[in-house]
Amino acid sequence: MRTFVNLFLILFLADGGFSLIDELVPLLTPLAPFTAFRNLLALLVIIMSAAVYLCLGVDRRLPKRLFLPQILFVFFIPLSTWIFPVSPECGSTVSLRRSHRSYSACSRYTIYGAMMAPAR
Repeated sequence: MRTFVNLFLILFLADGGFSLIDELVPLLTPLAPFTAFRNLLALLVIIMSAAVYLCLGVDRRLPKRLFLPQILFVFFIPLSTWIFPVSPECGSTVSLRRSHRSYSACSRYTIYGAMMAPAR
């Protein structure tokens, strides 16, 4: 049980690190070298988080204060796209990766759009 939970912690941290690297590399180069590995790692983390959640009910020695926030984070992130949707003026997050120009235009609209909107 101890090695299984430690493996979950390592994979959770590795998933965060590879996600950060996978988002930063396309800003510098047109390559996306870690996308397939990132998706596989994310799938493993989701499956293992469900198993660790069940293990928390079985083994009383596992620290719930340590694992519950991580498990809730893994399950909240896919649902957060419904709570915080991307605005239709900016397009999808994929269009933000194409060029810096589309990102800056989108950010300018969202920042100044509320101030420049006509009063009703």
